[in-house]
Amino acid sequence: MEHENSRPAHSYPSEQQKRAADIWQAIFKLQTSFSEYLYTPMRPSEGEKQHQVSNGSETDIIGPPQPRNITTVLEELEISPKHIGSDESANLVSKIRRLLDNRSLTELIVNTAKHESPDSFVLRYFRARKWEIGRTLCMLIAALHWYHFEANVEGDILKNGEEVAIRDSEKGICLDPKLASDFMKQVRMGKSFLHGRDKDGRPIWYARVRLHRPSDQCNESIERYTLYLIENIRLMLTPSTETITIFYDMTGFSIANMDYNFVKFSTNIFEANYPEILGYILIHNAPWVFQGIWRLIRGWLDPVVANKVRFTTGRKGLEKFIAPENLVKELGGDDDWTYRYEEPISGENERLTDAATRDRLLLERETLTKQFVSISNAWLKALDHAELMSNRSIVIGQLRSNYAKLDPYIRSRSLYDRQGTLVIADVDLSTGNTDEKKASS
Repeated sequence: MEHENSRPAHSYPSEQQKRAADIWQAIFKLQTSFSEYLYTPMRPSEGEKQHQVSNGSETDIIGPPQPRNITTVLEELEISPKHIGSDESANLVSKIRRLLDNRSLTELIVNTAKHESPDSFVLRYFRARKWEIGRTLCMLIAALHWYHFEANVEGDILKNGEEVAIRDSEKGICLDPKLASDFMKQVRMGKSFLHGRDKDGRPIWYARVRLHRPSDQCNESIERYTLYLIENIRLMLTPSTETITIFYDMTGFSIANMDYNFVKFSTNIFEANYPEILGYILIHNAPWVFQGIWRLIRGWLDPVVANKVRFTTGRKGLEKFIAPENLVKELGGDDDWTYRYEEPISGENERLTDAATRDRLLLERETLTKQFVSISNAWLKALDHAELMSNRSIVIGQLRSNYAKLDPYIRSRSLYDRQGTLVIADVDLSTGNTDEKKASS
């Protein structure tokens, strides 16, 4: 039962190589074109000092080159008003301006991808937009802007984590006390948890729906909790397993547990900002009352996402997806494991204050990113060049290894680090050899 995304990121079949090349060509073109547009100074104004040279019978004014016309740039990239609509195009230009302020687009992609292959990361968006360049660039830019500015995933949710939420439940230094308290209430009760893998090696996100009541916590804390879980399970992905399984345990479900706002939020988040990360969505032991609810929810889902939903009942119904030894006992499996929250350990986040080591690793990452851009540009001119492909895979592996070292200096430790569940595999993508290292080590 092999999923189409469950293949090593460095060994795409030729068609996938071409797809990766197509989207990187567009990304590099966007970076170059917008850099020229944003940063090329205008010619001196008529009143400014200029000098003239004779050019045959005409006299030319010599000054800085004219910036590229923005309309031309947008049309070349298939993101002009005529391609995607005037409002969306104008909004996109504004987001690009903000994203490219002192950063390259590739740097943003590499840093957002974290331990994941940059190829795998961008191909998620390309695949979600049916291989259309313009629509893919729109989606990618919007997702990067959301990640870094709107949700502030790295600067807040990942950096502050559980330890700050526990502190601010009382002190409210960085987070509103109610937000922090409601967030930790959900973490501690185990409303959802990450544990084990399915038969295809996908990490599993269990959601015990009976424990959720919308009025028990503020909406913002539910959204924060969801992003916290998404980011933790993302770090459990490997080069050979690029998707996750979400398991909704509907045992004991009643109408009081239904939260339409959360369903809309999570649907939008996965479709717009984490595309193609879902392998299966298992809805287990759903009562008859859920049938009508499902008909409504299905209408909100992208057809591709809806087709990943499977309804299961009892242990036997799950055996197709999860081996009995990997299924927790409360669901009829043989895995004698129960969710239990482990409080943060004193000093576990000390490395977040080690700016010198963090900056050294970030500089190393920046250097590797430049190498990735350089070798990718060469590869784009010779897709079948074996040595270029090999060297490019090595750089991708080095980026992954770099993130494994960098992670504890930019991300607060979570329950899954303390449990040893969250492990970043340091993979040599040129050989496939794996050396698993705990991100917290």
